[in-house]
Amino acid sequence: MKKMNDTSVNQQFCEMEILFLSDVNTTLNGKIRPISKINDLDANQWFDIANLLLRYNIVLSHYAKQIGIEMAQKQCH
Repeated sequence: MKKMNDTSVNQQFCEMEILFLSDVNTTLNGKIRPISKINDLDANQWFDIANLLLRYNIVLSHYAKQIGIEMAQKQCH
């Protein structure tokens, strides 16, 4: 099994972040200010984005909600 190094994992995360945020920004164009980084928003803002996305793309909504949950959990620890 191939072992991935930290640089490779970080690069893959950055690529996925760019794709996800591009889809969110395109889907909600004109409804929100464009988001450039996941950490630009807090947990509550991600929950708001998830609610907006429910009308347009349930998959993106789910991911946005998961980001909000993970951020909220990190704030508690």
